[in-house]
Amino acid sequence: MDKWIVWCNTDYEQDALEKAFPQDSFVSIRGNTAPPIKIAREQRWREGDIPVLITKPSIFGWGLNWQHCCRVAFVGMSYSFESTFQAIRRCWRFGQTREVYAHLVCAETEGKVLESFRRKQRQFDELHSEMNAAMRQEQLMARYKAAQYQHELEIVIPDWLHTQDGKDDCGMIACYDEAARRGGIL
Repeated sequence: MDKWIVWCNTDYEQDALEKAFPQDSFVSIRGNTAPPIKIAREQRWREGDIPVLITKPSIFGWGLNWQHCCRVAFVGMSYSFESTFQAIRRCWRFGQTREVYAHLVCAETEGKVLESFRRKQRQFDELHSEMNAAMRQEQLMARYKAAQYQHELEIVIPDWLHTQDGKDDCGMIACYDEAARRGGIL
C-alpha cells in the first residue's frame, strides 16, 4: 500500500479533505494539534497501516525524511514555489527507491496562481541548468590547472656527482645533463 501526503493550505481545505476520506484511512494534523498528538499521528501514518496524511506545508513541509512515501497531492495552489518544492522534497530525497508522483489539484479560479507556479518552475529549471553548467566548467578548469606542470627550478648537478676529471663512472651525468636540456624532466 503506497503512502500518500495530501497537502492543503487552509483549514477550509483540510475540513473538506477530512470529510472526503473514509474515517480510518487518514490522519490529519493541523497547526493547533498538540505536539504529542502530532508526533503520535505522524508515527501512526509513517509506521502503521494508515495510508493518508493530511496536513499543511507550513507544519510538515520542511526538514523531514519521508522516503517511505512516494505519492503527494496538493489540494489548492500556493504562490510559494519554495513551499511546494520543499513539501515534495520530504519524499523525493536521498534514499528514495521509488519514483515520486506529485499531483497538483487546482480550481479554475486559481489559474493565475498556477501560471505563476509554472513560471517559477521554469526559472528554477533554468537556474539549475546554469548552476550545473557553471560547476561543470569550474571542475574542468580545476582539472586543467592541476594538470599543467610548470617547473620553476632548473636542475643543477651538484659538484659531488662529478669525478675529478669531469666524467662520472656510471653515466649519470649524461642522463642529468640530457634532463636539464629537455627542461628538467628525467
